[in-house]
Amino acid sequence: MRPEFTPVPGVEPSAPTEPVAEDARLIGALPGPPAVPMTELARAVERTEKIDWHATPHIELFTAEDLERVRRETEARRWMEVLGTLRLVAYGFAAAVLLVLGFELAQRLGNRLPSDQVLAAQGEKLGEYFLPRHATETQPLVVGGSEARLLAHPAAARATYEFVLTLQLREPLYAPADSNGAQAYRDLQRAVAEAHARFVGARLYADFPALANPVEMPVLLALTHRTGERLTVHVPVTATRRIFGWKLEPDLASARVESPRFTGEVLARQPAAHLIFNRPESREVLRNLQVAARAYVLDVQRALATRRREADGR
Repeated sequence: MRPEFTPVPGVEPSAPTEPVAEDARLIGALPGPPAVPMTELARAVERTEKIDWHATPHIELFTAEDLERVRRETEARRWMEVLGTLRLVAYGFAAAVLLVLGFELAQRLGNRLPSDQVLAAQGEKLGEYFLPRHATETQPLVVGGSEARLLAHPAAARATYEFVLTLQLREPLYAPADSNGAQAYRDLQRAVAEAHARFVGARLYADFPALANPVEMPVLLALTHRTGERLTVHVPVTATRRIFGWKLEPDLASARVESPRFTGEVLARQPAAHLIFNRPESREVLRNLQVAARAYVLDVQRALATRRREADGR
């Protein structure tokens, strides 16, 4: 193939010249290039060069049926993924339901009512609440314990209890004695006080100095309550089961005290000079005081009578 001539702008092409005969002769006399053997690659390139690509028909890689089949397979795959997700959700929900049912069954079988530890803890809380409301300096108390009594169990997750809280005295209590013997003792006390007042009024100090100091009669006390006596408080409590235990709600407004209230005070709050009635060590002292008191009253009466006689004699 001869090379094509490309004109240069602005330059007039020259007329072709014929080669001189001598040059043609010389060129013809030269040997040509050696023939190169055809290889498979060269033959393939030659065949490719001979293909008329414009005459090659258009080949469809995917037919309509193939596209429809792919669309159906893609849709089916997507639905399978959705169904798989729904299946996992259903399995999880079923597992959660089984877990809840199993837990509820375990609660019904093993946690049918509040445990002893829960009831004991509630009893301690009630003791801490009621102790300062009933104990005083004159009547010191201590929590003696509590007892939970089941009153009703209407539902699986509900129960009603009555807590019986016990408060005990730490020290014995005393009050002024109030018996027949104690009344006679107080009458004698008043007689001694009246006799001394008459002695002072009559100005008998100079003539009867021994009667200037009357017999001291201490306060007579009686034991009203012993150490350990109980004060019981009844408190209704509602128990409601929660997920992991029981919740106890006491009705503090409905609490009631059934045992009688304590009377008297501790010995430290009583007068320093006192005698405890009906104690063995106090009986002899009490007897001697009564004898001395009667003697004092009689001596004052005699002194007054003597003073009257002296006054009448003048």
